[in-house]
Amino acid sequence: MKSKEMENFLEGLSKSLFGRSRKENACITCGSNYIKREDFNSDLSWREFQISRMCQKCQDSTFNQDEKCT
Repeated sequence: MKSKEMENFLEGLSKSLFGRSRKENACITCGSNYIKREDFNSDLSWREFQISRMCQKCQDSTFNQDEKCT
């Protein structure tokens, strides 16, 4: 559970960077609405949405699994 101060910081950052609220049930990156658990490939992807508010498509684009760390 995040502190109220952290939630307020993340909300302000999201609005500043993306123009969207983290409180909406939408992707913070692309704005896709009405996101539900079934839209995600795995429990880990669903958990990532709960943290970052990015839909599966945006997660796939951001965390491209084909790229390896060197």
